[in-house]
Amino acid sequence: MDTDVRVYDVIIIGAGVVGSLCARELARYKLDVLLLDKESDVGEGTTKANTAIVHAGYDAKPGSLKAQLNVAGNALYDEVCGELDVDFDRCGTYVVALGGDDSATLQDLLARGRQNGVTNLELISAEEMRRREPALSTHVSGALYAGTGGIVDPFQLCYAAAENAVTNGVTLGLNTAVTGFVREGREIRGVVTTRGVFHSKRVVIAAGLWADDLMHEAGLTGFSIRPRK
Repeated sequence: MDTDVRVYDVIIIGAGVVGSLCARELARYKLDVLLLDKESDVGEGTTKANTAIVHAGYDAKPGSLKAQLNVAGNALYDEVCGELDVDFDRCGTYVVALGGDDSATLQDLLARGRQNGVTNLELISAEEMRRREPALSTHVSGALYAGTGGIVDPFQLCYAAAENAVTNGVTLGLNTAVTGFVREGREIRGVVTTRGVFHSKRVVIAAGLWADDLMHEAGLTGFSIRPRK
């Protein structure tokens, strides 16, 4: 490789909320970081279509990495949103049952949540749930309340994280779609894009619904995303 070629310490593919928060965290260190996105602004992919719900972590399979990260990430929201001056409301969330089968599901979710280390979980009776939310269906048979659940403005969070990262030295490259990877043997040493080749020591793929396609291109198999509405 030409010694005059700039080599980033880390290239992050995808400037949604995940990629932007990764960039913000890496900006705390003495690293040369490049954050890329194929769109004309940050947060224009999967981030703009999410529900804004900060999940408590009762749904993930116990023992899975998702369960571990869900609960750990949930606990960080107060601190992160406070630092970035982003609106966050830990208002709690409900899973509402509409019959006997659904009520059994609530028991399963409660057990999962407790295994995952979720705190402030509570089963609510049908009567109490209708008292709290009078407009609910008369078929309500109960609910699971998760006090650690909340809602966040996903746009504010993404913009604030990306802005904070750039303020602290991260380079942001928009309108730059990654089409392939630079390889040295089995190592990934950069990315090929619609705006040229960028070299790096490490690559982070945070490309939303396209993350699995890029991972397969990078040689990582056995992972696929199943989009759903």
